[in-house]
Amino acid sequence: MNPVTPDSEDRLRLSDHADDGLELAAYFRQIWSYRVVIAVVALVCAGSAAAVALTSGPKYQARATVMVSQAKIGDFVAATVPIATLRPLLESKNVAAKVIQALRLDQPPRRVSASTFFSDVATVEQVRDSPMLTLTVELDDPALAASAANLIAEQAVALSRAVSEGEGVRARNDLDQQKEDAKARMEQAVEALRKFQEASQIELVRKDVESMLVQRGELLPLLIRIETEKAKLAAAEKELAVRDRIGTVKRTIDSDPVLMESARKPADSNGSRLIGLETKNEFVNPVYESLDSQIATIRTTLAELERKRIQIVDIRKLDAPQTALLTKVYALEGELTRLTVERDLVTAVYRQVATAYETARTQVAARSAQLQIIDKAVASDQPVSRHVARNAAAGLTVGLVFASLGALLWSMMRQAVSIT
Repeated sequence: MNPVTPDSEDRLRLSDHADDGLELAAYFRQIWSYRVVIAVVALVCAGSAAAVALTSGPKYQARATVMVSQAKIGDFVAATVPIATLRPLLESKNVAAKVIQALRLDQPPRRVSASTFFSDVATVEQVRDSPMLTLTVELDDPALAASAANLIAEQAVALSRAVSEGEGVRARNDLDQQKEDAKARMEQAVEALRKFQEASQIELVRKDVESMLVQRGELLPLLIRIETEKAKLAAAEKELAVRDRIGTVKRTIDSDPVLMESARKPADSNGSRLIGLETKNEFVNPVYESLDSQIATIRTTLAELERKRIQIVDIRKLDAPQTALLTKVYALEGELTRLTVERDLVTAVYRQVATAYETARTQVAARSAQLQIIDKAVASDQPVSRHVARNAAAGLTVGLVFASLGALLWSMMRQAVSIT
């Protein structure tokens, strides 16, 4: 086998190109052989196109211009809405059907249908680098063309407004159920809190707890005072036990000058015997009386203190490590806090939903762009050009292409038949 060299590769490539050139030349020769037929067919097509353009009735165009206006409410400017999103409003088949029905375009001799309206009668084009769209209607009646263009624009504007309002209504409807649910939850939470406050009487319980804590704080000083009074009572009773209630005072005659002087008088034969006699005087011991009074006072005070201690300790059990009243108030405070937080939460949710509900229409309108007519169509006083030359040239081109292809296929079929 001979090795393939770069020179041989170049020769093979040149031979391939040469073969392609030979085939193209063969095709051209085959088409050229039918040049007369091709020319006749092309001329016939050009003449037919020109004849159709000349025999067709005059057409009148009416043009209306609409603009996509971006919504602006207050200081809020909506984001720019692409024109392509609003163009279907102008090209809507529903709009076309309404226009056809209103202007009776579906009747002879026009017989326009909604499916072919925007291909045969009306066209929509965007003005370059602007938010405007032009709507062109071409009919055989200038006034009818202007009416159709204006009616389409008006219908599209009304449709855009309805779509914008519909968005607001849908947004409000979507939020309406949420608002009612939030309102019901808020009313339930408020009612639950009110019933709890009425049933628990938590303010009175708080006052009782405050009073209890005050008394509990007084318990230790009370016990100390009781022990002090007991100690005082014991000391007073001990001191009273060693003292007599009635005291006696003894006095001799010679200690009293008056008695002594009387004894010295010679009253009788017994006067000398009076000397050396003594007298006794009884009296209530003031110390005893004072101690007895103090003991009575201490016992009265002690009985009062003991009664107070019994009330605090034995009856109300305020010295216990845990008290039922304090446990109760803790539970009530926890439940009150829970209900208050729940009420505040559902109230805040209801306010947010209600605010969103009331502002839904405004927000949707602020974010929605609408169509606006800025130039209505007027009836044209001159028909549009029939474009005879353009149609003839197009017919000629189409005739040349199809005739050439037909000639080529006919030649290839003849060659295939001859080979077989």
